[in-house]
Amino acid sequence: MSSRQKTFYEQELERLHNEVLPSPKQIALIRQSRQATGSTKSKEAQDTLKLEAHNMNLNDW
Repeated sequence: MSSRQKTFYEQELERLHNEVLPSPKQIALIRQSRQATGSTKSKEAQDTLKLEAHNMNLNDW
């Protein structure tokens, strides 16, 4: 790893990369949400999964 300071553009690219790509936990929640939507799970379970995913997005800011 280089010990030099990152430029503004390198920092921005890294920040954008981290914001755009979902985290592994977010991917798991999305999959659970899609499975819940397509299965016989209750509306309450679907809403809970959506709320968890939404809260994760807010916490990432």
